[in-house]
Amino acid sequence: MIRWVIQQKKSNHWATTPATAEACYALLKSLPANYLSNPTRKVTFQVGAQSFQISPEQAEAGTGFYRQRIDGKKVTSAMGNITCTVSSENKSTTQSLSAAPVMGSIYYQYLENLNNIKGSSHPALSVEKILYLQKDSLQSKQLVPIQSLTPLRRGDRIICRLIITCKQPMDYVYLKDMRGSGTEPVDVISSYRWQDGVGYYQTTRDAHTGFFFRHLNKGTFIINYSINITHIGSFAAGLANIECLYAPEYRSHSNNTNMRVAE
Repeated sequence: MIRWVIQQKKSNHWATTPATAEACYALLKSLPANYLSNPTRKVTFQVGAQSFQISPEQAEAGTGFYRQRIDGKKVTSAMGNITCTVSSENKSTTQSLSAAPVMGSIYYQYLENLNNIKGSSHPALSVEKILYLQKDSLQSKQLVPIQSLTPLRRGDRIICRLIITCKQPMDYVYLKDMRGSGTEPVDVISSYRWQDGVGYYQTTRDAHTGFFFRHLNKGTFIINYSINITHIGSFAAGLANIECLYAPEYRSHSNNTNMRVAE
């Protein structure tokens, strides 16, 4: 139960200061003794052939924060194999694992061509971006999925569909959808909107459209918005990035789709 509450706090806002204080008091009163009284516990990361051991003396006092940066020239493909172990000099491994949980992240930071970036999804939060060509007739409107070779012309209207999948309730979620070159948004006025059972604040910038969700329930939600093609050429439609601002580890992005616009 304690770990569940801590996990929920990572991605949810507790409404008032008294509510936060009472929750923290309840957690501290119910914590087992070994949660806070294991100063000899050490955390070891095995990253490829390199090993990093984090002791209480190395970490920041109070929070236990520790950061290790590896220069890009020293990064190898073998570093994709990562192992984390928790040990203690005075207690068994079982006792160490039952103590306070260890939270952290390991990530690569680099520049890449947009066409080479593949979609990435988090088990708890993901987004998928699909582009449709809107074809209007007297009877109805037809949406045709856009592929890399789909013929497009200047003046065509594109429907950007963003499919959000959330596996647990989250507060303060931000979705940033890059807008492809050669297109212009139809909606340029920022405002609060409601679509598919979820409310959000939509804002339009020079290179992207942003969606801010004060609260996102568990489920799947579909957001649609329109853009117009204004230029001729080959363009990248861009990626859609979603992130829980309370817990940045809940972060995902979609695939990129190329558009070819003929005269």
